[in-house]
Amino acid sequence: VGQTPFERIKTLLAEEERLLTTTLDPDLILPGSYLEVWREGETTRRVNDLMAAFGQFPRLPRLLRPAALYETLARGVREGALVLRLPRADGSVRTWWRIPPDEETLRRQEMEVQPSSVAELHNLDTTLLTPDRLAELGLATEAPPTLAQVQALFDGTAVPRLASSSVLTDALHLAVQQGLLMALLSGQAYFREPLPEGPLPADTTLLPAPASLRGADLTPQALPDAWTAGQTTARHLANVLANQRGHPIPWRLLSESIEDALRLRLFELTPESGPWPCSPAAADQ
Repeated sequence: VGQTPFERIKTLLAEEERLLTTTLDPDLILPGSYLEVWREGETTRRVNDLMAAFGQFPRLPRLLRPAALYETLARGVREGALVLRLPRADGSVRTWWRIPPDEETLRRQEMEVQPSSVAELHNLDTTLLTPDRLAELGLATEAPPTLAQVQALFDGTAVPRLASSSVLTDALHLAVQQGLLMALLSGQAYFREPLPEGPLPADTTLLPAPASLRGADLTPQALPDAWTAGQTTARHLANVLANQRGHPIPWRLLSESIEDALRLRLFELTPESGPWPCSPAAADQ
């Protein structure tokens, strides 16, 4: 009642599954679905070919809005059912899983779609490496996860395979530099700074971003165990903080808090102090 002729026809066609007015369940555009939008043995399809299929085959509903299919693809990526891949002219590939691309990128002519069960990830969004997101993906460990455990997660069962081990290590390098997480290796913590060059040890541990550290947190009043006769060293500050927090303190975090304290004149360098700023190797001076 009160509908225009167009609205009545649209409602009728939608009820008969002859017109798609909203997004689809992403599972319906996967191989094996009753919609049959994939050819036998096919594991990759152009997004444009999927779009064309809905206008070509009578058995498929028509799309009221082309955006409905793009929204379905983005939802499928977010839910982990689909991987989008964009081949580049140089032979490399950009992939998206769990974090969809922007709409302009999604609509590019070369964009392809794959079921996540057969896809390989050529890159990994850094936000997926935070401990909370890893737990959502199925890596629930009592202790903070290691690089080896994260690598084993991407085995092509619950989550897609990685095209190479460097996909994970590249993402980890970037995540640490961005301050999304802290990495612990060889007894040293890294946060908002480059990780060492070369292969990372399998027992490299991924921890949440550390709590903030200000100059006021380093004073004798705030950290009395670190001071003796009104003096301390950067090394001693780091050791006492590590005992309190249960993990080594990233040098970048400690040095910035010392700078903050010096700027606020909460303490000052002694006459016999070594030069400041300094590297971790000179922390005792």
